[in-house]
Amino acid sequence: MALPVLRTRLARVTACLCMAILTGLTQPVHAESIVTFEDAQPDKTFYRAIACGARPGGKCKNAFATWPEEKRDNLTVAIVFTDPSFDPKMHKHIKKNLRSATREINRAKADVKLRMVNDSDPDIRVYLVPLAESAKTKAVQGTPDKSVNGRTFGQHQIARVDVFWSSPSRNSPTGEITRADIVFTSRMERGETKSVALEELTQALGLLTDVDGPYYQMRSIFAENGNYVTKLTGQDVMVLRTHYPAR
Repeated sequence: MALPVLRTRLARVTACLCMAILTGLTQPVHAESIVTFEDAQPDKTFYRAIACGARPGGKCKNAFATWPEEKRDNLTVAIVFTDPSFDPKMHKHIKKNLRSATREINRAKADVKLRMVNDSDPDIRVYLVPLAESAKTKAVQGTPDKSVNGRTFGQHQIARVDVFWSSPSRNSPTGEITRADIVFTSRMERGETKSVALEELTQALGLLTDVDGPYYQMRSIFAENGNYVTKLTGQDVMVLRTHYPAR
């Protein structure tokens, strides 16, 4: 696949970990974090950075969050909304690459299996919305989901994932994910969609921290700068298997 033209993206994707409450879902609040590495890191350090935002030798910034065991064998993904102005060819291309991303995640052989469906209420909901490239900050509007409307995108941001979870407790220190939303915008270029689809689906599993640094830029799906990686290899596979160990 030809590499896309590199453009400066101060926030190409955004991840949010949001707490679910009994009366419904809270409005998303940004909890994006980036951990910078100067070079390759040990597996444990890399995993903790991705899963809880911990810097090398530091404490977790966010709680660990996973999908409940009863859902992991059949975690569903569907495009639930496409704005009428969204390019039909891009819609088709994104759907194709979401399928590719589900297969790639399933090949990692972690204790989680994704499946693309035609459903209005999947576990992971995908929204395709128009956003002008020139807009400095713009909020999503026009979807049938009021909790999605109002989520903001910065000038160079092309996608975001929001994960909702139940609060960890003394008896259950890991939060339980109840829903994940992915918003793709018309700012994406065709050459970026395979990498972005894989990144967003992987982050929707509760792996929400990006990493920055030259070593990981061409090696990890979690790299903040560049949309080059289209396969899960090496430490990315390790992260998935550690977060969802085989039962």
